[in-house]
Amino acid sequence: MNITSSTTDKSVSAVLFCYNEVEYIQKTIRSIQNQSIAVENIIIVDDFSTDGTVKVIKQLASTDGRIQCIQNKYKKGKVGAYQTGLERVRTEYFFVIGADDEANPNLVKESLEYIEKNETSFVFNSAEMIDENSCPLNRQFISSFDAATCFYYNKTGGLIFARSKIIEEIIPFPSQLEFEDWYTVLTLFQRFGRVETSVQPLIKYRIHSRSDSQASRWDWHRRRSLLERDIRFLKLMRQREATNESAREELSRSIRFRERLIRGLPSLGKDIRMSMILLKSYLSLSLSRIISRLAQLRIKAENTRH
Repeated sequence: MNITSSTTDKSVSAVLFCYNEVEYIQKTIRSIQNQSIAVENIIIVDDFSTDGTVKVIKQLASTDGRIQCIQNKYKKGKVGAYQTGLERVRTEYFFVIGADDEANPNLVKESLEYIEKNETSFVFNSAEMIDENSCPLNRQFISSFDAATCFYYNKTGGLIFARSKIIEEIIPFPSQLEFEDWYTVLTLFQRFGRVETSVQPLIKYRIHSRSDSQASRWDWHRRRSLLERDIRFLKLMRQREATNESAREELSRSIRFRERLIRGLPSLGKDIRMSMILLKSYLSLSLSRIISRLAQLRIKAENTRH
């Protein structure tokens, strides 16, 4: 597909979240500045860096008015920074990129073309893994999607390119949320019924000693403990809903989904069909949304009695 006015006239924002990325932030910003289709805004949320990251950003911003640097006055964590960045998006499209990653020069062009051609609202782009020196590691993700891979290995977060209208589906994030990328992809799948992925790697995803891929948040044991905590809480709520059968069934389905994810580690990744069935039956991994749904069911039950 050739570049046409249907793609070149689209407004796009890049959204970055950084904390102590002085070694890599300039390469990341340069890769955004050098897109074959220019972005309108480069929104950078710095989460109270202490290593000179902000100085580098401001130097680049002095010669590029597209760069907006939002400095947190205290460390909010990645989830808080993520929400701050998404709240600043005013363009028709946006994409998220890690502050230590690099964008392919045609990331914007090819992502826009993919979304227009497939009539979708978002796409998760595949990525090529690179090392500290930007040398390829001859590995890539994600050329396909399934629920178990997302849940246990979290290979989706900084790869999204989307129409900005989907932001209202994602934020505000639930309180105490730990995995914003995991939450994002599951929420979008629940809302739109499918997840689009591109095969062509359009992001260079950096692996180094401090990268998220090395961090404990990728450890499925930690996620399992969070699910087990949720199950205990949901079972307690179910006991309290003794007279509301609809609410009890809603809670039971949420419990069963979590229990199947916990049991399914060895097999879910191999059984994509079952993974998709589970994901489609996913009600919400956000307890706050379940509580909201229960409130609606209580009102409905009360109206029925009257």
